[in-house]
Amino acid sequence: MKPNYKIAFFLSLPSLFLFLAKFDLQAYLFIQIISFSIIGCLKTNFIKTTIPFLLLLVLYCSTIVIIQSKPILFLIITTTLSLIVGIIILFLYRFALKTQWYKQLWTLSATSFLFSVLSIFIAFHVLESEYTSQIKFITIAITYVISGTLLAKYSPNYSRDYWWLTMPMLIFIGGSSIPFGSYGAIPSIFLTFFATYIGKVFYQSFSDKSLKSSISILAFYTLAILCLALYGVSNYEVWLAQKEYDKNGSIKGFTFRNIKNSETLDLNKIKGKIIVLDFWTTNCGICFKKFKDLEEVHKKYKNNPNIEVLAVNLPLDSRGKVESDSLFFNRVKTHVYNKGYTFPVFKADSSFTYYKEAFDINGVPQIIVLNQQSKVQYKGLLHTDKFIKVDNIYNIIENLIQ
Repeated sequence: MKPNYKIAFFLSLPSLFLFLAKFDLQAYLFIQIISFSIIGCLKTNFIKTTIPFLLLLVLYCSTIVIIQSKPILFLIITTTLSLIVGIIILFLYRFALKTQWYKQLWTLSATSFLFSVLSIFIAFHVLESEYTSQIKFITIAITYVISGTLLAKYSPNYSRDYWWLTMPMLIFIGGSSIPFGSYGAIPSIFLTFFATYIGKVFYQSFSDKSLKSSISILAFYTLAILCLALYGVSNYEVWLAQKEYDKNGSIKGFTFRNIKNSETLDLNKIKGKIIVLDFWTTNCGICFKKFKDLEEVHKKYKNNPNIEVLAVNLPLDSRGKVESDSLFFNRVKTHVYNKGYTFPVFKADSSFTYYKEAFDINGVPQIIVLNQQSKVQYKGLLHTDKFIKVDNIYNIIENLIQ
């Protein structure tokens, strides 16, 4: 195997892992773009490198389609997207980037953008953290302040190349979200421009050998980023999320089965109570991690007869078949009983697909709080940390009690 083909192979391994383990097509393609960018600067003849690389991607896709419900369609979509990615980068490399600096600028711009975007997938799918917004925000802050410093040092035309570095975030992230009414990416987009400029300011102070000024700039920037990540971004995205559900809606008419005594819970028959429903599935790692927070909520209100805290499993369905009870019991034993959690566990009477449509659930974990009139008071993630002030579960319950 020639050296450039070895590079292509090893660069594709992380994306293959995400694709096989998590079936995350977006993260897979993002890593491929980074791989193309790096290969483009290492190899002069980009075409000879691209063709075997694309064939390797097609081979990977072909091995995965076996376990897909619609293998032919899945193969066509994946292969087409991979080819489009390669063609776009090949076009930019061959026709837009003529000089050595532009090759470096392309690598800097593409890598900064895609590393920032990829951070949310790593946080959500690999680390399985609920703090995806904070991790993404801090990653972007670090990435673009470094990129901004390098740009200020090496760019022959900073005012022009500044836009080459920052515009991908506005075009790709903003263009794919803001026009469709999703505004959660706005802080990240603004941060890209701000961090790049801070990189320039830091480089200029460092070049002037003003050590005190350089340290002050970094200290101020770090403090501002940490405060925004902990107190600003999380609250902002939570505030946006609360507008996505109908607080006058009702989810009456659904029944859940208690795992211990097989008794059926009918939401129609529960009157005058505050009900906290934590919907989860057997393949959700974050759901299991959030059980710790759910247990704390349950312990605090377990002696209040007017408050119910329930964990409700939504059975997954694949190819028309609902998963077996054995997998459900195994997950409950491992992640609930073996860890000493005492909140009651229920299993829904229908599949995840059914409740996804009925409750408008886009993913799990999903918390739904019903007030004393059985109306939806809150729908979203379980927020228990003190630094999250908007839609904190304790504030919601206390307000309903009062």
